[in-house]
Amino acid sequence: MNAIVLTGIGLVSGNAEGPLALSSVPVAVARIDPETGILHEAGHPLNGRNLAGTILICPTGKGSSSGSYVLLNLAHRRLAPAAIVTTQADAVLIAGAVLADIPLLTGCDREALGRLARFARLRVNGVAGTVSSS
Repeated sequence: MNAIVLTGIGLVSGNAEGPLALSSVPVAVARIDPETGILHEAGHPLNGRNLAGTILICPTGKGSSSGSYVLLNLAHRRLAPAAIVTTQADAVLIAGAVLADIPLLTGCDREALGRLARFARLRVNGVAGTVSSS
């Protein structure tokens, strides 16, 4: 498999590597259980998935501002995604990633992100604004 490197805008710096958690629909981070890291959002493609240590790729976030604090609590328990990559970061994701020190990229092409589905692990560089196959 040929490697892929995609470029976006790094909003929160840092480096991360982990398994891919790809969603074609927005993710309500407030629905991630802060005790387990498991997303509980009925009907969502990632429902029931443990997002701890993953590279979470989604179009954007959704839901209430409590999601920012959920990300912070997850990070304190080492249950947060290792990095978040979006096509358009919303205020909840930005605030949560800043508070929790989770690398965050935005401005990535949605179609290009979908091509990452064939890779099991990804690397994120929040300074360079890149996501790449491992």
